[in-house]
Amino acid sequence: MGLSQSAAATVAGVSHQTGSKWAAEAGVAADTRHRGIRYPAAVREVFWAAMRGGADVTQAAVAAGVSEIAGAAWVKQAGYVPRTAAPARALGAVDRSPRQRAPLSFLERCRLEDLLETGCTAVRAAELLARHHSTVRREIAKGLTSSGYRARVGQDVAEVNRRRPKVRKLEGDPVVLAEVLKGLRSRHSPEQIAGRLRVDFPEDPEMWVSHETIYQALYVQPRGELARLVRTRCEPGALAERRRAATPPV
Repeated sequence: MGLSQSAAATVAGVSHQTGSKWAAEAGVAADTRHRGIRYPAAVREVFWAAMRGGADVTQAAVAAGVSEIAGAAWVKQAGYVPRTAAPARALGAVDRSPRQRAPLSFLERCRLEDLLETGCTAVRAAELLARHHSTVRREIAKGLTSSGYRARVGQDVAEVNRRRPKVRKLEGDPVVLAEVLKGLRSRHSPEQIAGRLRVDFPEDPEMWVSHETIYQALYVQPRGELARLVRTRCEPGALAERRRAATPPV
């Protein structure tokens, strides 16, 4: 299938209206089959690589062979804010910058959805997104539906989790909970456990938890999952010992 009239106009460097006028003068009927088309992930990857390289929407659309209208819609949907990038970066290059520590943005979630739909594994998607593979796997679990991963679902779950009290993080994430329990069984303090998580998982902020959160789960909310597991799994006297350590001297 060839380019749509909008895409052809963008590549030719003229407006959509001018392209439509030329097509009409040449006797070419408007082709509506391209409306609402879902471009392959590879095409979107070229577009976003161009945007990261400092191109504007028109230039990125030309590089990807899509219409400026489609490119503008992608940018609006993702809430993308263009940044000035190093001039040496090629338009088609994949971003190899260090893995970010912030949670995935909606743009990254959209790209993750496209990558998975084309058959990318979680590990390969993590490489293309410059993210830790465990962060991507956890994101996939958040946004998983009966039809596969959906960026909108992942975004909704992230926003809901962000509004919850942080103590819920331990009860809602079995991986983090297991790491905290391991530290408690070794009689480490909450401060030591919080610091150890940052050392052991420097590129995966979702594995981090503050010592305040651990204290709250242990003592402020005794009916929580962490307190229950500590009482049933830790060595005798370990919990009392940590409670005494947490109590300031009189």
